[in-house]
Amino acid sequence: MIQKTICIHSDTPKPHEIPVIITCPEEEPKAILIMCHGTGTDKNEAGNGYVKASEILADTYHVITMRFDFMGSGDSEADYADYCFDSAVDDVMSVLAFARREISASLPAGLLGWSQGGTDVLLSLGYHPEAFAFGITWAGAPDLSSMMNDEQYREAMENGYFTMEFDWRSDLHAGRQWAEDVRHKDVLQIFSRYTGPVLAIAGEDDDVVPPVWAEKIIQNNSHPASRALFIPGADHTYRVFEEADQRTLVSVIEASGQFIAAL
Repeated sequence: MIQKTICIHSDTPKPHEIPVIITCPEEEPKAILIMCHGTGTDKNEAGNGYVKASEILADTYHVITMRFDFMGSGDSEADYADYCFDSAVDDVMSVLAFARREISASLPAGLLGWSQGGTDVLLSLGYHPEAFAFGITWAGAPDLSSMMNDEQYREAMENGYFTMEFDWRSDLHAGRQWAEDVRHKDVLQIFSRYTGPVLAIAGEDDDVVPPVWAEKIIQNNSHPASRALFIPGADHTYRVFEEADQRTLVSVIEASGQFIAAL
């Protein structure tokens, strides 16, 4: 396994650098996987779940992974208030463009997204269906309306952002455009333009993104290899903070690797 850290420049919606960690297998690679993180986390994801995934996918499935920070997250120096649906898709496409230019123009490329990272995957697949050979969501969230009430929406419209509070990290300023996107964009309708294979994984005990959303994702996709996978006893973070051996998370990673290998 070979790993390196880079920054990719983007000019949309404002000039910013995208921090990326690339993990490559020692063997001939079979695919490229761009990894999209969720709300309030970063490119390494909850409990370093994406670090674990990058190692297993490289060593066992010979997949190149590219995990990165969205605007205002992790090592990104951009303002989180500038993060929105379009900026997320633009960042994904900037990472893909780098991969095509510097890594391989021909390897199949796919997307993995956890929680709101899954939202970004669904949007990227829908807006750029020709660019990706497959998609995977972990607790993918087509509807983020539970993250914002009417008062917060009005605050974003008046002040340019509202304050998103967490009990496990510092506050974030969610911007006006993000609020507009959440309120008005139909993520599943956009995603339905994508006809490639998709794996939607959900924890049966997820009380953040109900597992029924995995079924709805697949219902909006026509590929015969697409399927939803429900993990018994798994919560929104696949018990990554509770299990020392991370066995539930590993089962999700293995299922993702097997899905890629079978395509």
